[in-house]
Amino acid sequence: MRSFFLLFLLVFPTVLDAAGLDDRVALAELKSVRVICDVNVGDAALLLRRLELIDDTYTQLLDAGVAPTIVVAFRGGASRFVTRGIAHVATEEVETKKRIQDGSISSRKTVSGSNSVPLPPAR
Repeated sequence: MRSFFLLFLLVFPTVLDAAGLDDRVALAELKSVRVICDVNVGDAALLLRRLELIDDTYTQLLDAGVAPTIVVAFRGGASRFVTRGIAHVATEEVETKKRIQDGSISSRKTVSGSNSVPLPPAR
């Protein structure tokens, strides 16, 4: 038990410093990546955060010199936030739906030759 505690004390500070890790080694030989994100979060705030994380990942891949292709598939409760109109969302979620649809979370960075499909305008 004592050796486990000592091992924990040696490893724990490394875990705390994970934010400072450099991913260049992991991405070193990659030129491009293809990702599909299955998004089914029905809560507006959580969906927005999920999309922000996807956008952060996209930006980090670009910064690392990797050309990402990311497809986001909306299903279930998440589909209410990418459809036209506001009939399917609660009143308190309307502003978040507009933010999700207007692209304000996107860094809007693109790789040469990449395609992005914008959402249809909300009516």
